[in-house]
Amino acid sequence: MRNPLGIPTYDNMMCELLQALKKLGGSGTISEIDDKTIEILALLSEVQEVMHGNSSKTEVEYRLAWTKTYMKKAGILENSSRGVWSLTTKGRELETINPKEIVQKVRNMTLLKTKDGKIINTEDENLENDGVDTPDEIQPWREKLKNILLNLKSDAFE
Repeated sequence: MRNPLGIPTYDNMMCELLQALKKLGGSGTISEIDDKTIEILALLSEVQEVMHGNSSKTEVEYRLAWTKTYMKKAGILENSSRGVWSLTTKGRELETINPKEIVQKVRNMTLLKTKDGKIINTEDENLENDGVDTPDEIQPWREKLKNILLNLKSDAFE
């Protein structure tokens, strides 16, 4: 859905952003990706010039930043280095995406940050008690933590 100025919402630019990255060979700088996405969307120059509040970014750039963030959380994009975004293996394999599913998936996530800075998604298989990367004495605690977090998450939505 677009607002009266014709600026698409962040979720309504996901398909075009995926298409832009594919046309750029799978990665690009923020400005390259934004420019290609805007080109695909065929946004009028008046729309492109609308500033986001008092910031130095345009409203389209601001919304595209959120588009990238959501797609990163869904595992489609990654920040390969500062200012550079790339398609993940999953992203390269996708022909199309459903923005509503991505938004729902991201909103349903519960992310945790471990002491070493690793981000864990409670819906991710990384919390499974697979025994591959943890000593035997830690596995029961991982399982307890997973259950506590999942219960907290479900309690929050009741």
